[in-house]
Amino acid sequence: TKLSNLDGLSGLTSVGHYLWVHSNPELTDISGLANVTSVKGDLKFTDNAALCKSLIDALVVGITYTGVLEVSGNHAGC
Repeated sequence: TKLSNLDGLSGLTSVGHYLWVHSNPELTDISGLANVTSVKGDLKFTDNAALCKSLIDALVVGITYTGVLEVSGNHAGC
């Protein structure tokens, strides 16, 4: 299934392990994760070719995580 958004996750406020959004070439909208405030583990956004890095940067500012932050392979030019 090709994901263009994560709207189905809008009720999620915390993650008990890691949050990894990886290899979704059609993903352009991560606002469904806007209510997430904590991740007890790694927070990764990798290889999402259509997802603007600026959207990821704006989202992760509001999330406390205990592991590693990795942001790579996403769309840098927007």
